[in-house]
Amino acid sequence: MTQEYGKIANGIVLWLACAPGVLWVCAAAGIFLRRSLKDGARMGLTREQIRKGIRGASIASVGPCLVMLSSMLSLMVITGSPIAWLRVNVIGGVGYEIMGASFAADAMHIKIGTSQMSVDYLCVATVVMTTGCLGWILFGALFSDKMDKVNQVMAGGSKAMIPIVGACCVLGCYSNLVLERATPFGPGTVAAVSAGALMILIQLAARRWKKRWLKDWALSIAMIAGMIASMAVH
Repeated sequence: MTQEYGKIANGIVLWLACAPGVLWVCAAAGIFLRRSLKDGARMGLTREQIRKGIRGASIASVGPCLVMLSSMLSLMVITGSPIAWLRVNVIGGVGYEIMGASFAADAMHIKIGTSQMSVDYLCVATVVMTTGCLGWILFGALFSDKMDKVNQVMAGGSKAMIPIVGACCVLGCYSNLVLERATPFGPGTVAAVSAGALMILIQLAARRWKKRWLKDWALSIAMIAGMIASMAVH
């Protein structure tokens, strides 16, 4: 990144341009939280149950947030801090954003991290990252309210099968993500195996000694341990 490129990519204009999008995400999170508290009370959940749910979700998000923060540093080198801040807040998938920026660089026949990066590249990369995710955004907006019918069809009309089908889908998605990173053998394999083994041990320990906080922190601890293990063998 040249000095001129960095001055524009990290300039006050882009900070001001990206701020409304981030504020919108924060406002949406507040609306969802308020609505969930209201609906939880309407469904008969006690304040203690709601509090435990919020606490568990907050603790479980620590690990993914640390991973996202560390990955965002790579995106900041490419697009600058404001755009990286906006994209990670809106989408949350740093891998996708870096892939989009790489596609833009390939199309313009330039190499990321060199003096070839110009303002034109910054514009193209931003457009690619923004428009590339429109597919799943539109799909979610148009069909989210119809997914209940899809669940019924996939479960064959049996309500008892719905949570089983959902669990299988989640396991399939995460298994695919893990295998994609864990093969061939390398640091990714070490991260996946060590994090998975530690997760099992923590869950068994939490069940044995009845430590709720240990169960809540299991995901974050396992993810951080996996990162450290992969760095140790890299």
